[in-house]
Amino acid sequence: GGAWGKREPKDMMAGLAARPAPADTDRDGMADAWEAANGLNPADSDDHSRIMKSGYSAIEEYCNGLARDLLQ
Repeated sequence: GGAWGKREPKDMMAGLAARPAPADTDRDGMADAWEAANGLNPADSDDHSRIMKSGYSAIEEYCNGLARDLLQ
């Protein structure tokens, strides 16, 4: 007996707060700390496309990790 349809909050930004971006020396979209922890070079902007053990590129793994953190 439920009603289906579009349910959109009035304010999509409610509850969100901006934070400073993490350091990204090479400006490849991945935080320096994450790159160092995952065997990448924070000064090499080309390593975003490196294929990791998972089969995903480094930038894909980084973004997947960010999304996973949002679910916790």
